Amino acid sequence: MAVFALQLCVSGHSESVLYRLPKGSTLRFTQSSQLSARGGVTDLRLNQAANKDTRFSRTCFTDLLGGKKQDSKEILHSSDWYIDVNLHTSGSYQYKFTYQESNDATGESVVEQTGYIVVEPELRLPGGEVLSLDSVSMLTVMASMLGPLATWRSRMRVAHESGYNMMHFSPIQQLGASQSAYSVSDQLQLLNETRDEPLGPGEMPKRLVTQSSVGPLSAGMKIDVGMTDVYALIKELHAEWGLFCLVDVVWNHTASDSEWLRKHPEAGYNMKNSPHLKPAYDLERVIMTFSREVAEGRWRERGVSEYVSNEDDLRRLADTLRHFILPSALIWEYYCVDVDAQVEAFSKHVANKTVDQSRCGRSEPLAIIQDPRYGRFSSTVDLDVAEDLLLHRDMVGRSMEEHLNRARKDLADTLHWLNDQQRKTVEQDIYQEVVHNAMATMRYEYLQQDGPRREKITTDHTIMPGYFFNLDGNIWLTEEEVQDDKKGERILSHNGWVMGADPLKNFAASDSQVYLRRQLLPWGDSCKLRYGERPEDSPFLWEHMTAYTRQMARCFHGFRIDNCHNTPIHVAEYLLDEARLVRPELYVVAELFTNSEAIDNIFINHLGINSLIREAASAYNSHELGRLVFRYGGKPVGSFSPLPGPQPLTPSIAHALFVDQTHDNEALMRTRSVYDALPNSALVCMACCAVGSTRGYDELVPEMIGVVGKGRLYTQWSEEAMAPAGCVNMEHGIIAAKRALNRLHVQLAAQNYSQVYVDQVSESIVSVTRHNPVTHESVILVAHTSFSKIPDQEQPTEEFIGVTGYIPPLCVQGVIDEVILEGQVLRRTFSPRPPAPTDPHIISGSPDYKVDLQEHVSMEKSRFCGLRQAGAVQEAHFHTFPPGSVIVFKTSLSPSAEQAVKELRHSVAQMEAGSSPLASAVSQLSLTTLNHVLYRCDAEERDDGHGTAVYDVPRHGPFKYSGLQGVMSLLKRLHSSNDLGHALCDNIRAGDWLAGYLSDRLMHNAPTQATGEAIRQLIRPLSSLPRYLVPAYFHQVVANVHRLVIKHAISLMSPFVRDGSEFIKQLALGSVQLYSVVKSSSMPALASGLQALEDNGASLAAGLPHFATGFMRSWGRDTFIALRGLMMVTGRLPVARRIILAFAACTRHGLIPNLLGGGPGARFNCRDAPWWFLQAIQDYTVFAGDDSILSDPVARLFPTDDSPPLSEAPSIAPLDSIVQEILQRHASGIRFRERGAGHGLDMNMSENGFDVAAGIDWTTGFPYGGSPYNCGTWMDKVGESDRAGNRGVPATPRDGSAVEIVGLCKSTVTWLAKLHQHGGYAKQGVDTDNGTAVSFSEWAGRIQDHFEARFWVSEAPETDADREGHDAKFIHRRGIYKDTVNASKRFADFQLRPNFPVAMVVAPELFTPPNAVVALKNAEKILDGPLGMATLDPKDWAYNGVYDNGVDSDDHGSARGFNYHQGPEWLWVKAYYLRARLHFMSGDDAIGPEQARRDVVRSLAQMQDTLAASEWQGLAELTNAKGVECKDSCPVQAWTMSCLLDLLYDMSRYA
Repeated sequence: MAVFALQLCVSGHSESVLYRLPKGSTLRFTQSSQLSARGGVTDLRLNQAANKDTRFSRTCFTDLLGGKKQDSKEILHSSDWYIDVNLHTSGSYQYKFTYQESNDATGESVVEQTGYIVVEPELRLPGGEVLSLDSVSMLTVMASMLGPLATWRSRMRVAHESGYNMMHFSPIQQLGASQSAYSVSDQLQLLNETRDEPLGPGEMPKRLVTQSSVGPLSAGMKIDVGMTDVYALIKELHAEWGLFCLVDVVWNHTASDSEWLRKHPEAGYNMKNSPHLKPAYDLERVIMTFSREVAEGRWRERGVSEYVSNEDDLRRLADTLRHFILPSALIWEYYCVDVDAQVEAFSKHVANKTVDQSRCGRSEPLAIIQDPRYGRFSSTVDLDVAEDLLLHRDMVGRSMEEHLNRARKDLADTLHWLNDQQRKTVEQDIYQEVVHNAMATMRYEYLQQDGPRREKITTDHTIMPGYFFNLDGNIWLTEEEVQDDKKGERILSHNGWVMGADPLKNFAASDSQVYLRRQLLPWGDSCKLRYGERPEDSPFLWEHMTAYTRQMARCFHGFRIDNCHNTPIHVAEYLLDEARLVRPELYVVAELFTNSEAIDNIFINHLGINSLIREAASAYNSHELGRLVFRYGGKPVGSFSPLPGPQPLTPSIAHALFVDQTHDNEALMRTRSVYDALPNSALVCMACCAVGSTRGYDELVPEMIGVVGKGRLYTQWSEEAMAPAGCVNMEHGIIAAKRALNRLHVQLAAQNYSQVYVDQVSESIVSVTRHNPVTHESVILVAHTSFSKIPDQEQPTEEFIGVTGYIPPLCVQGVIDEVILEGQVLRRTFSPRPPAPTDPHIISGSPDYKVDLQEHVSMEKSRFCGLRQAGAVQEAHFHTFPPGSVIVFKTSLSPSAEQAVKELRHSVAQMEAGSSPLASAVSQLSLTTLNHVLYRCDAEERDDGHGTAVYDVPRHGPFKYSGLQGVMSLLKRLHSSNDLGHALCDNIRAGDWLAGYLSDRLMHNAPTQATGEAIRQLIRPLSSLPRYLVPAYFHQVVANVHRLVIKHAISLMSPFVRDGSEFIKQLALGSVQLYSVVKSSSMPALASGLQALEDNGASLAAGLPHFATGFMRSWGRDTFIALRGLMMVTGRLPVARRIILAFAACTRHGLIPNLLGGGPGARFNCRDAPWWFLQAIQDYTVFAGDDSILSDPVARLFPTDDSPPLSEAPSIAPLDSIVQEILQRHASGIRFRERGAGHGLDMNMSENGFDVAAGIDWTTGFPYGGSPYNCGTWMDKVGESDRAGNRGVPATPRDGSAVEIVGLCKSTVTWLAKLHQHGGYAKQGVDTDNGTAVSFSEWAGRIQDHFEARFWVSEAPETDADREGHDAKFIHRRGIYKDTVNASKRFADFQLRPNFPVAMVVAPELFTPPNAVVALKNAEKILDGPLGMATLDPKDWAYNGVYDNGVDSDDHGSARGFNYHQGPEWLWVKAYYLRARLHFMSGDDAIGPEQARRDVVRSLAQMQDTLAASEWQGLAELTNAKGVECKDSCPVQAWTMSCLLDLLYDMSRYA
């Protein structure tokens, strides 16, 4: 069976979310990245029994985790966490899981989430086949109208012959005096009508047992043995006809005259067990007395007549009720206190107590405590509260006696006020609603056109229906008698319906005022049952209903839960559990009136409801009916196919049992037209769900049969050509057509016609297509509805075919194989009418109409339409098709389309097996070439010069990439939501442009031509498909091509990536995205002998799409920050080596280029790039395992600072000499003016900004440099706004010694010192500007000795003067590391920025661990954002977290993006921050390695989700404050992707 994956998340699980699965499925629990980040699931349980033989208990949960807790290392591994469970038994199951949530205020807490899985039952046919729920075709019957049990078979045969495979029975138990089908008087006795000899009043059946075949019965409980006869008949008909039977179960009420109720009044809501109903009963007694007096004419003199004919009559009634009758009841007294008694009680309570003012005011205000027995003026107040409020207050110089007298008086005043509030609530609120509800009832009963239009108030038809009844007869108890429990328990409440009520709340409970406010629409023949919370609360009732339920489960295959929305859920749960013990494959349906899908789902989940009844009769026109057909089942035609592997389990809508007419609906012949019977039923039968009807619909019974039997009987089946009176056959009504439609419905479900398309052809014509996604055969129904009456002269008859009008032709992209059926309703004009029944109690249909039907005919023999060929399309042209007509076509693919499907499926199968020609072609591609196949943004694609650009989808816009990822990013989203209406799907259906584009663009480059040709051959058959199928097959092919190419790319990377998690793989693909051949941005040539590394001049983009081509593509700083993660961690060492040597070739002034410019056009204006360059070389030696790169020859373009670029004959020098030159030039001091300085080089730079300076402060060993006029580090924004006056002004100069550069320097000289010591590096050190030799070891020592003293801002203010001197005034954060030392604007040193973690990672030895932990914790609180780190302390004066480069304004701090690094949250530094945390927190005793890893994983969760959802398949440069997307950010940034890979690689080493 299929595997369905349910992702456990930190939110989204609840009892109102529905998941449905077939029995035997495997449910796979997985977890979201957000949940993984919290340490994963700590507990996972499911209450499905451990195996099929174990009894189910809702409270018994199986531990699914079994110790399989997630480790924090899981984020590194490809074996994603999951738990599989086989759903071996039908029913509804609850799952629970927990996880740890941390909160700054409360610390760690356990969070529990819960949800439900509904497992569908298996309805097995006699041969063992399973009837799917979508195959169900059910007919409803009133059991009392089937007559004696001996005649059931013949009457039930009508259903069988009509093609139904399920029958739904109203309750088959003994009914109450009203004879309503749902007013059951004895749940353990059969209907009287089923007996050959009906029982007399009070007579018991002769065959009774005290032990049930389904379990023991309580003392005195007896079951009718006739139930065994019912069981035998149902079993026989199932074996013979394959007929399933379903019965109504009524658990919420019983008939008011149930004999057992007289013995067990506690089973209902009475005045003893529900004393809160006493005021409602007292009010009803007053109202009923008034009603009787009105009926007797005793109020005529006061203007109130018993006759009601207009609104004035109602108004006079309402006024009298409101102002005279209801106030006389004094109902408010039930909610009040006896003031004198309470004051007296208070006096006794406080006697001999002293005043304690500490208790004054500590209590809540005084409130009335309702008397639980509901006597008048019997409520109380809390005397302790009264004491606190009144006794223990300031005596204000009074004597104790005076103080007590004042307290008593104040208490009396308060109690009077409280009583008055109760009176106002009753008289102004409750009475008003009572009158409103009374008048609404009267208006319906007497005035409305759709009501019974009564004329006179009588003793039977009272002003308001009664809510209560007396078990001892029609006797009203006095108020005193009601307070007597023995008498009061004989007064019970009716059940009923409350408009707009919360179905999850019991309207008869003590916290409800439904009965008092007269909100109930009562069923006067029923008693609402009171179960309580558990069987012990009403033992007889629970036992009685359990025996009833188990007996019904033994007999029937399924239940319809009557009045389900008002049945207490816990009761229904209990009884259904009992039923499923008897019949595990119980099919449960219900009709819910909650007006809320979420509340529907709560009932479905708790009870395991399999289908909800939906009514076609609710449709008000043909368009709405078509919408319902589409809504209630099936996927759209042409839906995307599932991808291989576990299917994501997504929330479902409730499975529908779609009924053309229920037993509660008025007859369709009255509400619409007799001619709509066939179209309505045909449209319902085309729905991809269970369907149904009610007995009488197919026979065209012209009136609503109703639920009250009154001795009426259904007809029986006859095989005779002219059925005798009281019988029916195929000539009656639409029975013949219904049989064909029912069989078709079953066939469509059985043969997997699971896709649906509904088309509104015209105002009254609807077309429904059911499509098989495997064979691509379709069945198409066209139905001409008739929602309104047809004039007599236009009615279709046997002589006059009816009026058709213009109907657009039905166009089929394929072949119309046959007409499965066609038919119409005709009025008889000459054919013999069926004989009318001689017995007036026989329910018979109209003899005036028939159905004219033919089945399985060719198009040539169709009476309604003809066939025309229009190219590849066949058209059915309608010439005759009046209202009441239906036609069903069978269609299939054309031969060419069938061949195309075979080819496409063969190709997909080959790709999935890894044996396709494409796999062979792709296997020859390098990672650099794969960039062309998978990615390339628009600028890169245009740069190729082939005239191509990114594909632009009309009404959507261009893809992000021209390669496969461009289309797949969007297709993936459309596939998950099955969004066939998207503009991309429209474009794919409209033509083969996109398919051609994907292959054609690859033909321009020799390395990708074979792949392009293979893709061309794969997609070629798409052009032969019907266009509605193209998106699905396009997705199948392209998704598999994409998967194959991605798999190959990953296979070329390091084991860390190949064996890594999906997150690692996605990040690693950044090395393919960002490294490619771009003609306008080449790399310098390498020295002779290294041509194998050239890679066609490929270069690394800083980000896409802003840094994709030309001068702005290759940045020295960005390249070397990104080199370790993108090229070394991924195993692309040759690329890393080439990039190092290429940039080394451009060294000048002891610097490497900030912007490469291909080499000759390099610009040298950054101080940090050389240090990142040196760090990259060090990292390379670690990954390569040797230092041989240092001896690699470098083809220098600039042998001296002043030499022109030597492109033709470069000077050759080993790499280690470049390393030494960089260090020596810094040691001696660097100072120069950029070549070409001026606006031609940089239009925003000021004149002084072109002056570059760098060096070493030999006191500390710190590198320093820069000036207030330029930016030499990664925070390099220079103002661009003339309006704001910031043009040429550096936003973040960071001159002096920047903390990360100091760390990088320390890392480099420490490395070289060790390398020299082991003979791997010739030079021992450098010479200062005064000629003093300084070894690398000594240099490292100086930095080490001064770092903490110069950079740490102590938490202790008393050390400020010694450490900072006059600069201490700039301190506004403590427990941090400075961003710079000796900046020209000294306050900048003390700004909190996220640069210090870089130094922590590359040179952790510089930091005192306790200080490092404090600084990292402060950074977490102050700078850490959802995805990145704020680039400036939010409390800093310069902070602005929203970057918008396109807005010019007067704001100096933000105009034209001046705040680029003044608050927006950058992602790459977040990775360094997390790497620093991993190092220092692992060594902290209070945290430790495991918790440190978990904290990092938690921080990565949102990055994982963001990357997975990104259409760019990348992570951005930055976000605005609090993780808000920034439109001006690069959506893919090299150092972001790289630094996260660095972090994950570090985690693998720590692990």
